[in-house]
Parts: sequence; structure tokens; C-alpha cells
Amino acid sequence: MELEKDVIVSLNNNGHVFLPVGPIVSATIFGKEEDTGFDLFKSDDKSNCIEWLNNQKASSVIYISFGTLLLLSEKEIESIAAGLKNTKRPFLWVIRLPENQEPPELGFLKEIMEQGLIVSWSPQTEVLSHLSDGCFLSHCGWNSLLESLAAGVPVIACPRWTTEQPTNAKLVADVWGVGVKVKKDLECVISGEEVGRCVEEVMSGPRSEEIRKNVLELKAAAREALKDGGSSDNIIQIFVNEVYQRQGHVNPLLRLGKLLASKGNVLVTFSASKSIGKKMKKAGASVSGDPTPVGNCGGMIRFDFFDDGCSEDNDDERNDLDMYLPKLEAYGKKALALIIHYHAENGWPVSCLINNPFVP
Repeated sequence: MELEKDVIVSLNNNGHVFLPVGPIVSATIFGKEEDTGFDLFKSDDKSNCIEWLNNQKASSVIYISFGTLLLLSEKEIESIAAGLKNTKRPFLWVIRLPENQEPPELGFLKEIMEQGLIVSWSPQTEVLSHLSDGCFLSHCGWNSLLESLAAGVPVIACPRWTTEQPTNAKLVADVWGVGVKVKKDLECVISGEEVGRCVEEVMSGPRSEEIRKNVLELKAAAREALKDGGSSDNIIQIFVNEVYQRQGHVNPLLRLGKLLASKGNVLVTFSASKSIGKKMKKAGASVSGDPTPVGNCGGMIRFDFFDDGCSEDNDDERNDLDMYLPKLEAYGKKALALIIHYHAENGWPVSCLINNPFVP
């Protein structure tokens, strides 16, 4: 929510219901153990990466990774290597290789071997959350970008595909102010000089403190959003309460009731709690307690909303199902008995009661 608040508010104000949750990132970003997920490219490099990072100074390492699908050309590898050599800063570089292919014997890589660590895979969330990580040279895929922001690591944006990556790079450099964008030449090739310039601008340039301040603010916002009672937690609860409640069982039952009433001389009573009745009225539904004709076959439908033991405006009581369901059962049984009595006295040839299934 905090990342694109203006856009989300604008969408919702114009009638397009948009419920943002997230950031959806690994728990390891926040120092917790991950209990789900897998990595298609996992290797034995994890221990090497973390052990090497443990020996580096705080916020000193340049982390380079272009995701799990992108393969760099030899020219791109050479340019990045030249830029890293000029910075004289430690680096951790993930170079993805085609399956079953050995690392290329490139002389310019040998020149920087003592300066950093080159691997074919890394535990990215653990690397980004490591104290030694100073910046992230990335292709700006959305997942990698979210992980970097949640970890509080400035980004050097180097988009490769014309998907969301150029837009993400624009957000990084010009909207959020959490990094810089690599400039390419007329042939869309990056130079070693440009890589070095971007690294220095993020790590020690005039704007470096501002960039780090901005990304740390987003890191704090991410943690606030995901904690209990945060924006992400609240929006998920809204989704459960509103979307599930209205679309999950009330509407299908209402359609069933109208369908039955339209088939003949049938009286259908749609029964639910008063809180649901209030929401149906708010949504524009016609919910009269008097029988209303449906179709041309003489069928009728009526609505009967009963007290569920909770105040109509307090959904917090209803969210705790362990407390709510026993209360609903006690009040619901009495209500259903009265509705059945109404049908028995009415004298219709066929009558039907459709009840919200939350009532036992």
C-alpha cells in the first residue's frame, strides 16, 4: 500500500476496487525462518556466500544479480567487471550459466577474483538482509525489487526486458528515490565507466545519504505493513470479511432463492443475520419482509433478518468465530423456529427456507 498509495487511492476513488497486500517477500528478509517455498537453482554456494559476507565491512559490498532467467552476454560481463574493478569495492556477483555449462575462462574475471566472490547462485534474501550489503545492481524484476526495498538496500537499476523492468527502474530512480538507473549507449549496451559511476553515486556520492534514508523509510514501512494490524494485515481481513462474505455464500444462496421462486407457486424465505441484511441493503439489494413476486409463475420471495447477539456495527465480535458461532447458534435457532412457524401458518402449497449456512 505504502509504495503506490496515490495510485491505489485513485483507483479506489474511481470505482475500481483494488486491495493491495504485501510486500510478499521471504520471512528471511526480516530475520525469520522461511517455512515455505523452494528455489529451482539452489546449490552449495549458500555457505560460501554467507561466510564471505561475514568477513566484509558493514554496507560495503556490491551485490550483483540479474534474476534466475537472464543470462548475461560476454560483453555485458566484461563491462560490469571493468566497472567493479574501477570501484575497488568488494562485490558478490551471481552469474547465471546455461544448465550443465562450466564458467567461461574470461581473463577480465580473473583480474577481479581477489576483489570479490563470483557464484552461480546465492540465497538472495539472506544476502540482501546481511549487514555487509551496500547496494544491489539488479535487472529490476518486481520480486528482486521488493526484496531489496524490504531489506533496506539501495538499488542500481539495469533493466533488461521490456516488461515491468523499465517501469520499476523509473520508480527506483525518479519516484521513490531509492537508487539510480544505469544509462546505456545508443546500442543499448552498458559501459564499465557507467557501472562504476552508478556504484559511487549510490555508495558515496552527494545523494547517497538521501538514497539510503529513502530506502530505509520504505524498509520500515514494509515491516509496519506486514505486522499484525498493519495495512497488509488489515486489507487481507477486509478481503475476508467483505469479498468472501458477500460473494462466497450470500449471493449464490440469493440466486438459488430467486431461481426457486421463479419456477412456480412457491414462497421462499431468505434468512440471515441483521448484519448481513444491513450489508445487502447498503449494496442496493431490495430486501423486503413482505413476499415479493419473482417471475411470472406466482412465486414469491421474502427476507427475514434475525438478531445474532452482536451489535450490527461491530464486526470485530463476528471475526472471532470461536466466540461468535455459539452465540449465533443460540439466537439462530429461535429465529429459524419463528420462520418455520410463519410458513406453517401461511398455507402455501410449497414453501422453502434458505438460510445463511453460518447458522448451525
